[in-house]
Amino acid sequence: MPQLGWTFNPDNPVYQVREEVADDKKIWDGLPVRAYLWSRSILCPNCTKLIPLSPTWEISKSPKWGCRLIPNPGFGLVGFEAVSLADVSRGTVKKAIAVCPMCGFTCPKGYPAAEARAGRMNHIHYITVQRDLYPIYRTGKKPIQGKDPLDFIAPGELWHHSRLIRHKTLAAAGIKDALMETDPQLPELGLFGGTETQYAPGVELFGLPPDS
Repeated sequence: MPQLGWTFNPDNPVYQVREEVADDKKIWDGLPVRAYLWSRSILCPNCTKLIPLSPTWEISKSPKWGCRLIPNPGFGLVGFEAVSLADVSRGTVKKAIAVCPMCGFTCPKGYPAAEARAGRMNHIHYITVQRDLYPIYRTGKKPIQGKDPLDFIAPGELWHHSRLIRHKTLAAAGIKDALMETDPQLPELGLFGGTETQYAPGVELFGLPPDS
């Protein structure tokens, strides 16, 4: 709404509109991101799988939500799922001691810090926090802000990014990534002796392959 006040003119002080003030009661409509949650990650020295590091996987006390880890030993990665606090996974690091969620190996004390100094610590985006905002219309009155509870979502690209991070970390440690040749996605691309399928990049996903 307009703000009224005296103009700064000692010879002709006039009470008039000075400036337009932004309406601080804007009604939002959309699904804005409130936060991105990240976890540091290191390689397990025993099985070379990727360990996401956090002393606790609790996300929120109100509402009560946390993360359940979903180990995928075949790919050497861990997925995440938002769950109630009753189903939250145990933390994977405490007092500089990390525990692998896949093989259960307890790393030597100080190992995470040593990996960080060696440049082999990375980070994984594991949860996006969102809230649905919408206007509530009322007869004869101005609309008011409506909002749903916070929503916690594991990003769809989590597995792909985690796989790239693990491959990068293995390379930094001088370890050959054996999973690169056994990854079922790669033979479908025509790599490592596989036959390129219709799902390979550059090939139609629907209908017959271009050369059929």
